[in-house]
Amino acid sequence: MHKQWPLEANCLLIADPFLQEEPFSRTVVLLLSHHEDEGSFGLILNRRSPYLFHELFETDDSDAIPVFEGGPVATDTLHFIHRCPAIIPGGQALSDHLYWGGDFESVKQAIHDRRLPLDQIRFFLGYSGWSPGQLHAELGEKSWLTAPLMEALLFDTPEAEGWKVAIRSLGPAYQDLLHYPLDPQLN
Repeated sequence: MHKQWPLEANCLLIADPFLQEEPFSRTVVLLLSHHEDEGSFGLILNRRSPYLFHELFETDDSDAIPVFEGGPVATDTLHFIHRCPAIIPGGQALSDHLYWGGDFESVKQAIHDRRLPLDQIRFFLGYSGWSPGQLHAELGEKSWLTAPLMEALLFDTPEAEGWKVAIRSLGPAYQDLLHYPLDPQLN
């Protein structure tokens, strides 16, 4: 049986298949910040928005850079995770090869100059947030499973497969979750 990963920054929250609440149904959230007395902050990794980067920032770049839904809070804010610290200074290290944020003007210039490998950055509109104690309560209700950070979910896994890949990473005891219907009443 999978042992819950500690609730901490840089862990994954994997939605239980019975969590039907939008926008979190069948999602994987990267928890970027977690403080018992301040609350938690994360980004949904596997939900693409209908927007492209050039549409939001009115650039003349023709690359179709997708933007993902980070969550339902402050959907007018942009966040990004990348593997390009030499091109994007000022990011917060999440692991040896993964960074959150950084100098956005450097991002725009690198995209314009075609120096930024577009498969090494992901953009998110909004974020997912929990007040103090809220996420622990949701874990107690079994709304979420926790797992360690898996960089492959960001850059090597199609978003439509993200939840399934995360569930598979939990081990054989959780494989039945993959077959639960989207609507449990249809079972």
